Amino acid sequence: MNLCIDRGNTRTKIAVFHQNDLIFEYAAKTVSIYQLKRWASQYAVKNVIFSSVKDYPVTWESFFRGFDNSIILSPETNLPFVNAYSTPHTLGMDRIALICAAGSLFPKKPVLVIGAGTCITLNFINEEGVFLGGSIHPGLQMRFWAMHTYTKKLPLIPFQQENPLIGNSTQTSMLSGVVNGAVHEIDGMIDEYKVKNPKLAVIISGGDAQIFESKLKNKIFAIPNCVLLGLNQILNYNVQYQS
Repeated sequence: MNLCIDRGNTRTKIAVFHQNDLIFEYAAKTVSIYQLKRWASQYAVKNVIFSSVKDYPVTWESFFRGFDNSIILSPETNLPFVNAYSTPHTLGMDRIALICAAGSLFPKKPVLVIGAGTCITLNFINEEGVFLGGSIHPGLQMRFWAMHTYTKKLPLIPFQQENPLIGNSTQTSMLSGVVNGAVHEIDGMIDEYKVKNPKLAVIISGGDAQIFESKLKNKIFAIPNCVLLGLNQILNYNVQYQS
């Protein structure tokens, strides 16, 4: 059994896999070492991988040492794709996992995998399994915060499902600008990728994936646990690599 841990900006996500089959999944703002130990025992976990946008708690070090194979995902980790990024040490761990998932879900096909979270990332892997790069955009909440922070009168508003094209108040005008603007921005980027890659597959994942899934005009595959799938692929690859 494999235990995959993804510690993001807002939530920690946990998954247990048997080979490539998802057995258990959990997400919360915080996860304790006691929970990790309980799940590891309950599912007889032998291998673990940890990915984080932040440093991992020092108290977790002894936990990681208790498995046949344990990986703290880093730029030095062996990966099942060719990384042509010019600054590989700056590539986010979440992006690495997304790219691995994309390559495994659509082998020998160009794939654009979109992470819709705190930031919106576009990540392109070609049909030869080479990651060429992509783009990083402000996420939806970041756009709301930016308008509120850098103006004197615009309020900080929460996301709402109703975001009309023509806003008839300050709040609905901000909703239209943020949500519809981001949707058209991403649709336009996908269109440009498709000009050079007509057989392009597009995947979207992350906390705001459902918002984009219902609004993008391009055909996309929404896979909520894409980062966890990618972490499991990396773990399996390294276990096989060492054997």
